[in-house]
Amino acid sequence: MDGHKPKFVTLREYPQVGPYRVRILEDGVTRSRCLDIREHVHPQGLSRYGIRIKFRSDLEFLRDVLGAVLRDPLF
Repeated sequence: MDGHKPKFVTLREYPQVGPYRVRILEDGVTRSRCLDIREHVHPQGLSRYGIRIKFRSDLEFLRDVLGAVLRDPLF
């Protein structure tokens, strides 16, 4: 661990999904990118509740899982 505290920059923000903000972030030091899905609570702003996905393969897998959920007659 190099000890730096990441300073993320928003590269792109997508339409809000319910109470969640969806953004692509970049670490200003390492230049690594991630998808950030975070709850937005008024008036506090973004909360600590959310997820960050760093790997494209994980994002593609999440897409497949969400597709399966939407096709499931129990949903």
